Amino acid sequence: MPTTTIPELSKKAEEQILTRLRTSHEKIIEAADAIAKPIERVVPKGPKLSLPKQLPTTQEAVDGAFGFTIKLVEAQRSFAAELLGTASPVLKKLTGHTPPASPAKPSSSS
Repeated sequence: MPTTTIPELSKKAEEQILTRLRTSHEKIIEAADAIAKPIERVVPKGPKLSLPKQLPTTQEAVDGAFGFTIKLVEAQRSFAAELLGTASPVLKKLTGHTPPASPAKPSSSS
């Protein structure tokens, strides 16, 4: 019987979490849509709201926030890889071999 490795178990757990997250997102979007449609029908026509033209569109706001978040996560990933890499000499002494290096992926949006 083959042994399942910790990375394999971790990957399987990640996939299950992401599947459940997507499912919950779909349910929330369906609920929000079910609430928004009736409200849209009863909102009276009238004067338009005057919002500053400098405000981003909803898509620009999402893209800006998540673009920055991705850059933060990439910076943290690179830092963690470098920091854990400093343990390689100790691990080599303890185990007799150096763990395989996994270089941080360079940021494509820098």
